[in-house]
Amino acid sequence: MPSIAAGKDVVISAYGPGHGEPGLVVAAARSLIANHSKRSIVVGGAASLEVAPGVQLVETPDFPAAWKQIALAHRDALQMYLGADLDWTYVSPAAFIEPAKRTGKFRVGTDQLIVG
Repeated sequence: MPSIAAGKDVVISAYGPGHGEPGLVVAAARSLIANHSKRSIVVGGAASLEVAPGVQLVETPDFPAAWKQIALAHRDALQMYLGADLDWTYVSPAAFIEPAKRTGKFRVGTDQLIVG
């Protein structure tokens, strides 16, 4: 069956399987890589970001157990993109998205978790 992503100029994926089957994140990444478009933008998770040199958020002792499996799946998917021959961007949102005082500033990072 042909992929709806194949041959497209850009594909944006913000796939999340919910709490049921975190492995579907990896399956979705595998499918996007195999049937890639010219450009892929993927929304992942913040857990693969570093909180110290060489230490990812998901590896910290206080990382919530309830989120660990989906976080590890997003990290595995990111590793697949890192090894793929694609033009891609991986976007990691904030670790917590909740109401707060607006600062009027937008910050962009790289592989490190932005806090504060």
